[in-house]
Amino acid sequence: MDRIRFKNSILTCKSPNNVVLLKNRKCMIINKMKRELLSEQILVIGNYVNIEKPIFQYPINSKYLDMWRVNLSSPLVSITVNDIHRKMLFLHIVDLQKSFVVPLLHD
Repeated sequence: MDRIRFKNSILTCKSPNNVVLLKNRKCMIINKMKRELLSEQILVIGNYVNIEKPIFQYPINSKYLDMWRVNLSSPLVSITVNDIHRKMLFLHIVDLQKSFVVPLLHD
């Protein structure tokens, strides 16, 4: 399975459409998607990104806007598409050697 429509956006296994915020408030980078034969559910397989800290504190803490500095070291996990809350964007700034996730503004 290459892509799925989720709410008003497209999710794929490739950047920039492969990062989501889950209902449990964890972020995930999608590596693979497949449909279960018996239940017809869509399984999403990927890696959690570890949330380090909010991007900014002022004028409001960015955690309330679902914006965080992250790192990529975590194991592979499997979820269902029903566990996804919203699509996110992953930004890696090479010069700073830092990574961030931010929500799409139009979803």
